[in-house]
Amino acid sequence: MYVFLVHIDHFTQSGLTMSGNFITATHIMAYLSYAQGNDQVLSSSKEIAHQIQNNPVAVRRLMQSLSAANLIKTQKGVNGGAALIRPAKDITLLDIFEAVKGDEVDLFAVQAMERAGCSTMIDSIQQTLSERLNEVRAAMNQSLAAISIHDVLHTSQLRIHSTCD
Repeated sequence: MYVFLVHIDHFTQSGLTMSGNFITATHIMAYLSYAQGNDQVLSSSKEIAHQIQNNPVAVRRLMQSLSAANLIKTQKGVNGGAALIRPAKDITLLDIFEAVKGDEVDLFAVQAMERAGCSTMIDSIQQTLSERLNEVRAAMNQSLAAISIHDVLHTSQLRIHSTCD
């Protein structure tokens, strides 16, 4: 049985937040890795949604993004479903983050803070913050690139076994 320790249970009316998209997409990818490791060739979006305790519509929407990023392959029809294209050890959290457009999100709302005609001090602080937060973003991307779906699933399974023994 597939079990994860973190669940996304609540959605806003406007849809998932960026972090929710990333977390849910990571759950989808980890489940596909798990299913393939148990000789299941394809997993349906309905099955995935059930296993990760999420909304089937949200799962299908994210699967489209993952497919467009060439992380999963999908097959339509009664026996259809999805599977990883590459081994889980070759798919990183950065791949998933970029697939769900996380790289296009202004994580720190720096753009929203820019104000035309502000004082020299405000402009200077804004530029400094922007530079520093870009460094933080680069470090985050580097960290995400170092973690594979295999790592996530393996660590999660070890955690489950250690808490259930």
